[in-house]
Amino acid sequence: MIDVRNPPGILFHAEFYSADASAPANEAAARMTLYEAGTGTEITLAADDQVCLTSVSGASLVTMAAHVFDGDDEDVDAGEIVTRFEFVSVAVWHNLIANVPFVCRPGSYPKVRSSAIGQVDVFATGYIRRPNP
Repeated sequence: MIDVRNPPGILFHAEFYSADASAPANEAAARMTLYEAGTGTEITLAADDQVCLTSVSGASLVTMAAHVFDGDDEDVDAGEIVTRFEFVSVAVWHNLIANVPFVCRPGSYPKVRSSAIGQVDVFATGYIRRPNP
């Protein structure tokens, strides 16, 4: 649990909505949008910022798998998977709460890719380690 009175970094929430996350056009299209916690202010990562995910939730209206991942491009590669959600019925929610945060590579945004066309929504919370504030 994060002590919000003394967080280890910048608290954030992240959102991703897509009707087709099965073949993002590029890395930016697969990214989750990061917002400073308690605001609607979008966060742009610096090259050495590290996103630390403490919870991830996902929902879909169709049968599919969806990966939440970290990496340099829009493809899910070995060692990049944060979690995989299997949606097998309409409006299923899945949640992941991490005892130890998943730490993304410096400068890398968490991303989403699905196995099929259809609406997928993913939300995350955590903090950003910023070595040079």
